[in-house]
Amino acid sequence: MDISGIILAGGKSSRMGVNKALLHINGVPAIQRIKDVVQGLVSELLLATNEKDMYEFLGGRIVGDIVKDKGPLSGIHSGIHASATDRNLVVACDLPFLSRPVTAELIRIAANVNADAVVPIIKGKIHPLFAVYRSTILPEAERALENNRLKMLDLLRSLAVYEVTEKDFLRGGVEEALIQRAFFNMNCPEDYERAVAEEAKLTARKA
Repeated sequence: MDISGIILAGGKSSRMGVNKALLHINGVPAIQRIKDVVQGLVSELLLATNEKDMYEFLGGRIVGDIVKDKGPLSGIHSGIHASATDRNLVVACDLPFLSRPVTAELIRIAANVNADAVVPIIKGKIHPLFAVYRSTILPEAERALENNRLKMLDLLRSLAVYEVTEKDFLRGGVEEALIQRAFFNMNCPEDYERAVAEEAKLTARKA
């Protein structure tokens, strides 16, 4: 499917205390790990951030916010506005264990449903920052930004949403362990420590 990838790298990382996109997991910045997964699955890759200099090392196309200081919704809006495709895979920069099987299956599911947004719900938790959005969401996103309604859940209520659960990924042949790892996100220092420890275990297991 012709689809763009939009990596969100504009967060303030207030709970982490440092830029979580650039935290290293096994010697590689978290955002680089995500880019390496997404790049081979999309027709174009965009990086949504207002800090161009900080992310030039990634080598992708950088898109700044059209409407600034409005959180993830700003990045999604700007990324889709700049995208050349109707469907867009949006990925937050704090998913260090994102994997190709999980990402490819989400894209495959999105290609076969007619919805504005295809959003995973894992263990009962919705993940609007690892989801597929169509360009049809732009009018609603713009209205939300204009009215300062910045919560992603509020936006989703105004869209046609297809929910993807663990069962959908399992039916697509994705291993349970990969599903659970993919949706682990780093919000605070304890999460980062856990990610580093988990990666060390995985590396030792493969050795």
